[in-house]
Amino acid sequence: MPTPALPPLPKAPNRTRGLRFLLLTSGFVALAMLGYAAFQVLTRQPSSVLLLSVRSNTLSPEYRNALGTFLQDQLEYLGNLTVATVPELPPEADLRALPGRTLILAPTLSRLDDRLSLSLRYAWLADLRRDPAGCWRHSPTLEGSPAPTILKALKSLPIYLSQNRASCFLPQQDRHFWTLVHGQALHRDEARMEEVEALGALVAQAEPDCASAWILRGDVMYRRLLNDPRSHAGIQTEAEGHFAKAMALLPHHPRGTFLLAEMRIDSGDQRSALADLQAAIRAYPRATALHSGIAYAARTAGLLDLARRALARRDRLCPQASSSYTNENTYLYLGERQRFQDSLIESSETPRNAITHFYRGYLALADGDRPKAQSHFLWGSQSRESLGQFRELSRVYLALSAGKPAEALDALRGLERARGGLRVPDGEFTFKMAEAYALLDRRQESLDLLSRAFAQGFGCARWYAESPFLGEIRRLPRWQALLLHVQERQQLMEKRFPPSDFGL
Repeated sequence: MPTPALPPLPKAPNRTRGLRFLLLTSGFVALAMLGYAAFQVLTRQPSSVLLLSVRSNTLSPEYRNALGTFLQDQLEYLGNLTVATVPELPPEADLRALPGRTLILAPTLSRLDDRLSLSLRYAWLADLRRDPAGCWRHSPTLEGSPAPTILKALKSLPIYLSQNRASCFLPQQDRHFWTLVHGQALHRDEARMEEVEALGALVAQAEPDCASAWILRGDVMYRRLLNDPRSHAGIQTEAEGHFAKAMALLPHHPRGTFLLAEMRIDSGDQRSALADLQAAIRAYPRATALHSGIAYAARTAGLLDLARRALARRDRLCPQASSSYTNENTYLYLGERQRFQDSLIESSETPRNAITHFYRGYLALADGDRPKAQSHFLWGSQSRESLGQFRELSRVYLALSAGKPAEALDALRGLERARGGLRVPDGEFTFKMAEAYALLDRRQESLDLLSRAFAQGFGCARWYAESPFLGEIRRLPRWQALLLHVQERQQLMEKRFPPSDFGL
């Protein structure tokens, strides 16, 4: 009798398959949640921040401006944002020109011994337009050590901020923080350069990982190079070293890159300046300081198309009404007179106002309106805070416009002697002195200074050819040779730095 077949054994459950299904499902859920979170960040992440001036009952305007600079640095770098600092909320017409995803930020800050109290009031521009009274939100008032308190307050905003190198911006020790703020508050005061340098050195030595201290040291040395012929030969190398230390801590820091580029441009090295700006704009395409730096380097090298495109991009990111950048000579060299005149606006940064009035007088003199020119040159000559010796240049042009050639010539020769040993001579400024010699009919002296301006880096061939003040200088035998050299160098720079390399 055959043995009956045994029933098949039941299959064991496939636990591996179930576990795989569970993990796959969990992964999809996690990805979906991550995607939703990213969507929320991207749709609410502002494209720009309108930073109102810091309000405080305990701090001077200079201290408030310094703190505003440090807030702007962190928002630009950690958020990769366009940040414009304005004294107060602009009128409705100017607000309409701002990008839609703009966050308006109003900080209020107090000093409590060496600690800090900070609150932030903010509103989305779109909400402000719909409900001006009810759109404002308030972050909690925070008190504590300054650097971490500022960072914590910024993190409370509806902004995604990278945490990378966030601790490298400001001093971590309270007393060093306020020392740095004090130095930054004074850094434009030519009479206190040595004091500022000592303050920056104190902080940098105590906290070498503080990039802002190294930027302050580089900046104040740059200011000395612009104004003090007694500066020793190694100070420019030292200044570049300070900026390099800051860039090692915070690569492509927009303000630091801009200041280093300015110094190199004023010393005639547009090539290095443009190379640095080219790398930085790729990392921080929304930083308006970088676009202004590109425009400055490009216009002085004669790359007017590149300069125009950089300014157009800057103006799209931050309309002129909200910009702190004034006196844009690119438009002068392009022959766009009205746009240049429109750029000559009063700035909250007082030292720039002397330059603004100089150029207003410069335009009036070109138009033959000597009384109007005199009024502007008088204002510039009386300013106690003008930069780049524009006060002395205004005195020269004031005497010129007043019909006092002997006085103008004496002042001009004195200015030339005073600038003879400058390490960072600023070729664009030297060109303005050459124009003054031409107006005094001192042709050989004018041509000598034009050649010097070229050697100092000013190579805008169009303005050599079209300046209204050079007149008979262009008939001198040496003129054509000089112009040919300017054109040749400009062509080499155009090949090396096409606008496309800057994303423009």
